[in-house]
Amino acid sequence: MTVVDASVITAIILREDNYEKLLQHLKNSITLDQAFKEASNAIWKAVMRDHLSGEEAVKAFSLLKMMKGILEIRNEDEYLDESFKIALETGLTIYDSLYLALARSEKRPLLTLDENQREAAKKLDIPIFY
Repeated sequence: MTVVDASVITAIILREDNYEKLLQHLKNSITLDQAFKEASNAIWKAVMRDHLSGEEAVKAFSLLKMMKGILEIRNEDEYLDESFKIALETGLTIYDSLYLALARSEKRPLLTLDENQREAAKKLDIPIFY
């Protein structure tokens, strides 16, 4: 089981480069409920930047909602205390630190496309996927 963050989910729903490779990691993976808020915001941002049409955004959002049935979802509030400590230690945002807290708590590797998050995970001895 892998912890996937919002960057991975967003890359899949927006069909970014190499998104197909990321798909194989979704089965039996966990994420935080905040990931869906972050990915929804990424869809909105893509529309605002004229990277997606409204119709494409609706399709992407539908795909995002379908992913809720694939991933095991954890409540971000359960990891807030630990993420705060991680954020202070690493300089990451609370949002990014939440995924590290989940990975640490579950003793699972983290799959992220965020370089800063990967570097922080290395410092904390949290296994990561590239």
